[in-house]
Amino acid sequence: MTRLQKIASLYLSIFGESPSVDTLHGYASINDSITLEVLSALMVSDSGKLDNFNSMDSSLYVMEMFQSVFNLSTEQMNQIISTNEGSEGFQYWVNELENNPFVTQSTLPIALINGTADTSSLEESTANIIDDYNLYYNIETEDSLILSVSNEATSSNYDSSKPLDDIPYTDVSFLFDSQLVNLELDLSTVDDYDDMWNAIVDAAYNDDNFYFALAMVLGSVTLTREEDAQTIYSLDGEARSVDQYIFSSSEHDLTISSSNGWSINSGTSELSFNGSLEVAFPSYLGRTISDIESDNNSATLMGIDESTDALLL
Repeated sequence: MTRLQKIASLYLSIFGESPSVDTLHGYASINDSITLEVLSALMVSDSGKLDNFNSMDSSLYVMEMFQSVFNLSTEQMNQIISTNEGSEGFQYWVNELENNPFVTQSTLPIALINGTADTSSLEESTANIIDDYNLYYNIETEDSLILSVSNEATSSNYDSSKPLDDIPYTDVSFLFDSQLVNLELDLSTVDDYDDMWNAIVDAAYNDDNFYFALAMVLGSVTLTREEDAQTIYSLDGEARSVDQYIFSSSEHDLTISSSNGWSINSGTSELSFNGSLEVAFPSYLGRTISDIESDNNSATLMGIDESTDALLL
């Protein structure tokens, strides 16, 4: 069992109910240098049951704690004690409580947890609270920037085999850990979304943005492509599919300011292209954010799906 599982099991055994997420977090946040024996004593003290536990006969207290730790009824406990092996195990812990100075009414709960070979029942009894705890305190999130470009020219001026022919953009900029990143794009030979993907990949590796490029090389930034992710409409109402190119990181801040975005060649007169740069809602690693209810406003936020092309930078 993990330390967190043992803390949750301790609380359930001593208080007779599962802790709230915040209560579990309070105990789990105590420095790991503090032993579980100390946490066990702290919980017994917090429960207000220490005087009652101290007044119990050793056999009665071991009986009660066995039932609490392993969720056993009196009948089940009596059945266990009726066997030779069960009786020996029970007497062992009575003897420990009476003669071992390190096993007291305050530390017996953790001693029983640590002493069991099969922890499956303990893990099962704390599974729900552990899941809830991980949901609110241990989930990793990643920032994402979504880049896309589209050609909204009328059908008579549009070549579907070259949707990005004569694209006027020269670069796209955003913020990486509050530092400006400017990706200079060579779009002179870009005709379609495959070409755009290659141009963005080439620009992403450019060491003109040294720290950003280093983060990509080290794998702390990913660049993914989601084909046909968005539908736009031409100036005459024709539906067209657009790819999205997504920078993501769980270790760095990726965001934009009012001055960031796509830059257009100042000499162009082409007005049918549209470039988009947006910040996605943080996506939860290992699950989609749409599965998670916000604990602040009970709103379900939609994240981005896993992409069809992926490049680990």
